[in-house]
Amino acid sequence: MPLDVCPPQLYKILSVENWKKSESHQNVVLDISDDEFIHFSTKDQLSKIVAKYWNHVNRYILLEVDPHKLKGDLVFETNPGRENKYWHLYNGSIPMESVLYPSEKYVEKSNMKMKTFNVIGLAVRTTNENGQMGKDIPQLWQDFMAGRYVEKVPNIIDPAIYSVYTEYEGDHTKPYTVILGFKVDNLDHVPKGMKGVCIEGGDFKKFTAIGDPQKGSVYNEWVKIWSTDMDRKYSADYEVYGEKAQSPSSPEVDIFIGLN
Repeated sequence: MPLDVCPPQLYKILSVENWKKSESHQNVVLDISDDEFIHFSTKDQLSKIVAKYWNHVNRYILLEVDPHKLKGDLVFETNPGRENKYWHLYNGSIPMESVLYPSEKYVEKSNMKMKTFNVIGLAVRTTNENGQMGKDIPQLWQDFMAGRYVEKVPNIIDPAIYSVYTEYEGDHTKPYTVILGFKVDNLDHVPKGMKGVCIEGGDFKKFTAIGDPQKGSVYNEWVKIWSTDMDRKYSADYEVYGEKAQSPSSPEVDIFIGLN
């Protein structure tokens, strides 16, 4: 089909990992699903594609592409056995220069039912006002790691580090308590200088911060959370620094937000 009947922009959905790889290449790095031909969508097809193929991830990259700068044979056709037509690029590639605008998108997830559990650790009282948490929380992490609390917290049942946000005075703009610690079997013995908390089970929404936490990935995810209109409970929210957080190439930290 001639390019003069093609929309001025086409859209390509990409994994966050492949987009990071693409930034050091001349062409966009693609998945194996694009080996036979490269799949594109028009703007009105995006919601259907995301719901069908990308709902299993937390984030994806949406590329807005200039079809006139693509290399290869662009065809408007139906997929085998289907009725709807899509744009497919054969024998070609997506040059980085054809990408007009890359944007990071978040996939809404359904709520998760979480069980009650206990955490014991080191605590600090802080607030987001005037960026105070930007001083208190890094200091808490420094004290926690230096204090080797993994050797001091009793009855640990999970090696992951939990960062719990609790005792809110109101919403996220009001003071709250942060506890860095470990999931434990019970709160029968809380050592002096530490704090124990019971995170009540219920409805939570899971977010995932991708990237190095020391370079702001977790904070950036919280900024997005604060801007949502979720019906938050403001009882206890928490982050989990498990095996995925130790990945040298693409660390991930799960964040769980309590809901009413």
